[in-house]
Amino acid sequence: MVLQVPTHRKRTQWDRIATVAATAQHVADPAALPESVRVAEQAITNLRPPNGDKWTPEAARELFAITPGITYLNAGGYGVAPKPVMAVRQAWLDAAEAEPTDYSNSVDLFLPRATVAVAEFVNADPQDILFAYNTTNAVNTVLKSWGLGPMDRILTVSIAYPAVAFTIGYVQELTGAKSVQLTIPLPATREKIISAFSEMLRTSCAQPTMAVFDHVSSATALRLPVEELVQLCRQNGIWTVIDGAHGIGLVPLDLKKMDPDVYISNVHKWGFAPRGCAFLYVKRQHHARVRPLITSHGHSHRGGIQAEFFWPGTTDLSPILSVPAALAFWHTVVRDFDRNHRLAVAAAHFLAKTVDGYLIAGEDQMLAAMALIVLPRVTPEIVRRVPASTVREQVAQGVPVPALDGATPADATYATEGPEVEELSPAVLAGALHDQVRAQYGVDAIFTTVQGQVAVRIAAQVFNGPDDYVKLARALRAAILG
Repeated sequence: MVLQVPTHRKRTQWDRIATVAATAQHVADPAALPESVRVAEQAITNLRPPNGDKWTPEAARELFAITPGITYLNAGGYGVAPKPVMAVRQAWLDAAEAEPTDYSNSVDLFLPRATVAVAEFVNADPQDILFAYNTTNAVNTVLKSWGLGPMDRILTVSIAYPAVAFTIGYVQELTGAKSVQLTIPLPATREKIISAFSEMLRTSCAQPTMAVFDHVSSATALRLPVEELVQLCRQNGIWTVIDGAHGIGLVPLDLKKMDPDVYISNVHKWGFAPRGCAFLYVKRQHHARVRPLITSHGHSHRGGIQAEFFWPGTTDLSPILSVPAALAFWHTVVRDFDRNHRLAVAAAHFLAKTVDGYLIAGEDQMLAAMALIVLPRVTPEIVRRVPASTVREQVAQGVPVPALDGATPADATYATEGPEVEELSPAVLAGALHDQVRAQYGVDAIFTTVQGQVAVRIAAQVFNGPDDYVKLARALRAAILG
């Protein structure tokens, strides 16, 4: 008997992943996909609006598993994977369980499809694209492996995501690097931010060596002028690490034009991938700097960064394998960035006017498809309309972001006076208001705090329509104005 060696077996997986990811011409033929995956992906390509050529919010909502009766205005929180994309993921999971060994030995043939899909969507070279579980994971990967030291100074912003800020603090302890924070002026405009950034660079005694800032900030939902900020950093010899957690699928991305040193984005937020899935773009000249948090079989392999990141150990790769389907869904159903942006802007101004609030975005171009509306009329006194049990729970937890499954019992008692009301922090008020609006009106939006005041963050996704924000406005008026 003569042993026949298949072509794909003539090199190790790490050799193959390094070579295949480097060029779109070597991506596995769709015919090689498991049949169930191929069928599920084709179903996405075949999606058509039931009436006309555009998807209405009502028709689009049928493509998601959102609980009936819930008006979901937090698409930016954790993302929402459509049912057709989840069907693709399930097909990959079934393939893995049907033949675990064969799946594990050949999965590298299919992962580059995801690499190329992302690269094409954001205009980057495939060999510069890596995957991570989420943006927090990827930020940790970059900052902890970059080789920062006592002579380095990290520039960050006041609206940074807390996990990113904590990571920078830890890296300072770990490496001796220093940090400096730029306060983003609110209400924010592009001109104000660029001016503040330029002034800091001009007057800083010690020039930063790295800048870490958001593309679209999380709690404040501000779209920063990243192209201009990256250019300023490049002119001053500063490395740029962009937290684009809200990036791919939310705003147009052209990484070759933007030219950051590092760009990180969750594909599961606005790109419809299953959680958790993020991509990490690393400029070619920095490949040697960035190493995965987990040292695994690809360590020091001649295949370089692609080989090192390919296999962190046995794990569920189905969210990454589902990326081509997720981005195909975006192209088929969402199609462009304008519709969600216009809806979010209109809804934000409507809500601000209806509930006597205001936007922290000083101009509409500071918004993508999310917006933060400050609610100055939310004071401790309105707690009389919030169940006392909810208030006590919020106080006990001391957590700014509430659980999403609170319910108001029919016989709830209410706190109407006393020191308990006086001592409520804005964060507790935000949590209690979230629970009330969700439980009584079925509206799920994010309530947070900014500058010591309660605020509500809304998002606009393909399944949202104007009526959703009217419903939120009614709920807020009832809660705030009585």
